Amino acid sequence: MHVTNSDKINTLLQNDEFKSIRDSEEFYFQKGQDKLKEWLNLDLSPTILNELSLLAKDYKNFKVVCEERADLKPIAQLLYSIIAYCDSKALDKDLLNEYPDKRVIARANVRMNAWVLYLISYKSNGTASDSVFNACMYLLDPLNEINILSENHRNQISKNVLQKEYNKETFVKQIIHFFDEYDFKLKNELNKTHLIVRILYTFQSDWLDEIVGLMAADSTGWQEDFVNDSESYQGLVVWNSKKPTGRDSTLKALRDLILDNGSFPLYYSSKGSVVFKAIIKDFAVDQNTLKKWGNLNKKTIYAYQQKFDRYKDNNKSAKILFLAESIERVSPIPVSEFEFFKASPPRQDNISPLKSEPENISILVNPSSHKTDDMKDENERSAPLNQILFGPPGTGKTYHTINKALEILEYDFNGKSRKEIKEEFEKRVKRGQIVFTTFHQSLSYEDFIEGLKPIAPKKEGYPISYKVVDGTFKQMCVNTLPFSIGDDINGYIVESISKENVTFIKKKSGYLLPVSLRLLYALKKYFDDKHQPYTSSVNLTDEEKVMYPELEPFLINGYKTIIPFALEALSIVKETDIPKVLIIDEINRGNVSQIFGELITLIEQDKRLGGSEELTVTLPYSKDSFGVPNNLYIIGTMNTADRSVEALDSALRRRFVFEEMTPKPDRIAEIRSKKGLEAQIGGIDLGILLATINSRIEKLLDKDHAIGHSYFLNCVDIEDLKNTFYKNIIPLLQEYFYGDYAKIGLVLGSGFVKLREDKDVTFAAFDHENLDMFNERKLYEIVDYRSNNRQSFQVKGKSQDLSFELATGLLLGKEISVSNEEG
Repeated sequence: MHVTNSDKINTLLQNDEFKSIRDSEEFYFQKGQDKLKEWLNLDLSPTILNELSLLAKDYKNFKVVCEERADLKPIAQLLYSIIAYCDSKALDKDLLNEYPDKRVIARANVRMNAWVLYLISYKSNGTASDSVFNACMYLLDPLNEINILSENHRNQISKNVLQKEYNKETFVKQIIHFFDEYDFKLKNELNKTHLIVRILYTFQSDWLDEIVGLMAADSTGWQEDFVNDSESYQGLVVWNSKKPTGRDSTLKALRDLILDNGSFPLYYSSKGSVVFKAIIKDFAVDQNTLKKWGNLNKKTIYAYQQKFDRYKDNNKSAKILFLAESIERVSPIPVSEFEFFKASPPRQDNISPLKSEPENISILVNPSSHKTDDMKDENERSAPLNQILFGPPGTGKTYHTINKALEILEYDFNGKSRKEIKEEFEKRVKRGQIVFTTFHQSLSYEDFIEGLKPIAPKKEGYPISYKVVDGTFKQMCVNTLPFSIGDDINGYIVESISKENVTFIKKKSGYLLPVSLRLLYALKKYFDDKHQPYTSSVNLTDEEKVMYPELEPFLINGYKTIIPFALEALSIVKETDIPKVLIIDEINRGNVSQIFGELITLIEQDKRLGGSEELTVTLPYSKDSFGVPNNLYIIGTMNTADRSVEALDSALRRRFVFEEMTPKPDRIAEIRSKKGLEAQIGGIDLGILLATINSRIEKLLDKDHAIGHSYFLNCVDIEDLKNTFYKNIIPLLQEYFYGDYAKIGLVLGSGFVKLREDKDVTFAAFDHENLDMFNERKLYEIVDYRSNNRQSFQVKGKSQDLSFELATGLLLGKEISVSNEEG
């Protein structure tokens, strides 16, 4: 177990964060302690304290009242400030936490309302929930308390690290004693327990195995109504037709979460992305547990029913009810960003327990209550139409495009190996649902959109001819329809798809159904604007003829007879809006303005065909009227080592959602364990190795030039690690620092970069002003341990033979003995 590994802990203590704790001369959370003491010593009348207690039971009302009242506003601000030093997810932490690094005592995940309620309770009578109580005890007595706030975490540390049954009274003494063998060299002993906590959480995968929330799969759309309609309520009830995976054990863990934190999150996913988040403060699995909600004010709880069996819909009935504090729309997050607890991602009505959730989740505040219907339609999709994954080399950008593309196409990842996922990706590529291309410096508009291309003569002596050829993007747009040739859709077989039409054959009768795409999109806009179902009644008023000029030509003469057929196809389009995905690798290496040309505007969500601000253009070569369909998704990748986001064309930046892919040294051990590989090779912890290298690169350059974790995921032995260094890491550093080997030495250490033996160089006779500087210039070289397993160095003034393993130890700051022994 890593927590008990002395070498790992000693190496860890050299990291900047741990040095900061050890070197702090004052208590590391002195500002938080000061705020808590200020609150506990604040002279409040029993009347005010009682009023605060009552207000805190309704956090929304608490915020409003305290903001309006001059006597309560500073009290509320003081409470918010305490929380900003206690919990990483505190509201307004960046504003109220005065530490430059925004340090907090824990990632407690306690809701703001619970913090406020229990801090008031702690002042009133010394009681609080376990997490809040533990936070207060630690801040008031950091020498004898510890900032592990969760009782579940304390229990698991006792069981898996201390190998003891958890005892609340003796736990802190036991954990301090466990680390007695280490001399932390602290400048202030009050910081000892926090340093211990940081060590424990660095290796939390060794001991932590818990449920932090739930995820349900549900794309029926009821959540939007609940978000809007429940705004004026204090809570709401939601239900599911299946209990969570894990049944009783999961329910017990959820009950503990509520007791500890006051609530837990329930996420709802649709089409491979999470789009809603509910905060659950209680749940019931039958009528008996529902009765416990009997003291609720029914009029303040949205969708509340007194009888459990009243929660049903068509052929489904409730197996579990959730009492939610709120439900909110979140900025779409891929399901792959969540980690599941002994379960697969949810499908259909399943609910899966979560082991971890992304650190930063953006809540979209009342996204629909202040928007037009058109805006609602454009924001309903679960994945952005245009997105770019950006980050330094080796962070898995191209790897993740495969997952994201298949998530958009609603592929079921449950139980699938990476090999099966890639095979499915290739199938979709062959079917034309996914197209993969790479931008480069010589790519042009004529290659990507359309252009004149030479056609070889059929016979020798005939002249070369030219024709307009569609590029990759135009082909995707023309063929990006919710059907492919041969598809059977509601009894219609798709026979052909062209620039202008899609032709169906009725399976039984055999008659053709040719549908003009221009008519299809014109009708869709007409009926969507009117908020009416698709019918065959299209009678334009004089005003509508001005509003829908693209529709009127189809109502003249024989064209009117095709409208009923078009409406049938339109219904199919509405019901089976199957997307396609264009992946553009290295999007920043091309001249985006030149490649997209005038179409850079047309890829915007509302400018797509069928969008609220639909636009079309006349293409320069073919003279076709052209628009970008709204079911074509674009995923780009961008290597920040080549070019920063800020240096991108501003037109591109405005039209794409950017998702940063950062190196994840802390996940190397977890990912390697799934492959059956150890986190260490030859005593070298790969996660710590990568974190150390990247911290130095960021100091010398910036985080855009970091090294990705993927280089270390498949190394089996020391020879593989050597190859990774000499084929990937060192060449990248040579590129980053333009051959400045002294800076490479600052990153890799004297075990990898050494002074080159000085050979006498006599310059030609010439009077140069910097001649002395050139004569004194030091030259360095990379040490290659592949050709010779050991190299001789001067260490502490004595000759020392180093191996690759010892050189890596020097990189990590380990002391190297001056004997010729490995150690």
